[in-house]
Amino acid sequence: MVVGGRDPDRAEALAARHPHATADSVEVAVRGSDVVLCCTGAREPVLRRT
Repeated sequence: MVVGGRDPDRAEALAARHPHATADSVEVAVRGSDVVLCCTGAREPVLRRT
């Protein structure tokens, strides 16, 4: 499991709560994923469909 986030410190803190998780950039996390979960209050898309 890879946790990606705009704030690297927060992504690392979340990843630290799971024994098999690591933290990286959002791009790296999404590129290597079969499933992407996104929780955001953003008013514009944060992921582009390719």
